[in-house]
Amino acid sequence: MAVAVAVAVSACTADSAVDPEAGPSNDAPFVVTATGEVEVSCGGHGPGWAPSVMPEGVPGVLTDDEATGIFSDILDDPRTGEEAQLSLFGDGVDVEWRVLRDDGDTLTLGLGHWTEQGPTGAGDFLLDLERVDGSWRATGWGDCHLSPVLTEGAAWVEVTGVRSDPEGSTLTAQIHERECTSARDPEPFLHDPYLVETSDSVTLYWTSEPLNGAANCQGNPTVERVVELQEPLGSRVVYDGFHYPPREVPTN
Repeated sequence: MAVAVAVAVSACTADSAVDPEAGPSNDAPFVVTATGEVEVSCGGHGPGWAPSVMPEGVPGVLTDDEATGIFSDILDDPRTGEEAQLSLFGDGVDVEWRVLRDDGDTLTLGLGHWTEQGPTGAGDFLLDLERVDGSWRATGWGDCHLSPVLTEGAAWVEVTGVRSDPEGSTLTAQIHERECTSARDPEPFLHDPYLVETSDSVTLYWTSEPLNGAANCQGNPTVERVVELQEPLGSRVVYDGFHYPPREVPTN
């Protein structure tokens, strides 16, 4: 059975998830900031931040001296120092940084080189901090795969491949859930995809119902779903909106 198109909105390319001048419709599964940007985070879990802050960061939160002091404290802390030396600060605490999110008592920093499309390579990390007794303590860090932050009641599904007759008005997508789901059959839990169609591309934002309770990560099965397009695919490129920026989907 073909899946009905959820909605089609304005331009979407590999560099821009949604045209901020038009914006997504109200049934978009992802969070949009007050300025019309799609909120992003590592893995798509909230809270997130606007892509526009990633190059320079939120201004006025930390000074260079304060940031260097925080990094030095992380290295000096016996709970975090050894691991931080191996990953975050192998070449010392003089690293490029910016504040991505400031919630008062928690901060999220991007270390290394970031652009509006996110971290640019190896050695770029996300660092979470929490204020404890008047100072900042690391609560976790790691590399970062950016995804749009989803609204409540949705979990990401990844599109791994598509096939289509360029003259036909449908495409068949191979998809699987991203969260640990104990290898459940995803079919009963899949939402209809949210589509952005332009003259050059089709972007699929696919989600499912989150699993309640504990789950293990056995490996989620891949299923196929047929998607109806507003017009034949033609030479248009298909993108997967789970990634930020959307990533081109292999055609098979």
